[in-house]
Amino acid sequence: MSVITRTAAIAALLLASACSGQPEILEPDPTAATSTSRVPPSLPSQAKDATEEGAASFTAHWIETSDYAALTGDVEPLQRISASDCSGCTRFIDLYEETYANGGAFEGGERRLLPPLDVSRLNDSTFDVTVNAEAAAGQFRRTASGETTKSKKETSRVTYTVGFEEGRWRMLFILLEEPS
Repeated sequence: MSVITRTAAIAALLLASACSGQPEILEPDPTAATSTSRVPPSLPSQAKDATEEGAASFTAHWIETSDYAALTGDVEPLQRISASDCSGCTRFIDLYEETYANGGAFEGGERRLLPPLDVSRLNDSTFDVTVNAEAAAGQFRRTASGETTKSKKETSRVTYTVGFEEGRWRMLFILLEEPS
């Protein structure tokens, strides 16, 4: 698989999220009115404390914000919640910016996090959140006239390292485990 195809597949994995499992994470309200225009996701109230639940909820929020960036090309909200030295974060941000600047787009690839959600406290303010993330089929076009690359439904194991500093969360590191 080429680097671009693998990056697109990973990006597709990070498109849209719904979360369940322990610790409890705020779910979207299925009865809420929907809109055709996309808006950046709001930080859930559970993601405001340096707790295991806060780490899990922030991770789900980061994924949702990454999904928003992938589907719109608006990376500013994702940049705000990603550490500047998070190389995985930077790869996604750069991919989204370049894709939309060249007339490309992401479609589909909706993802959901499958239980169990494993949260480990590394120190007072840093946590690893390991999840099985299921991505629906999607497609990606690098440029306006580029070939469309399709991705199949797949599940990947991902560990997100998140840190709580100065009263807010940041994504610090992303590790996608290779399939065994």
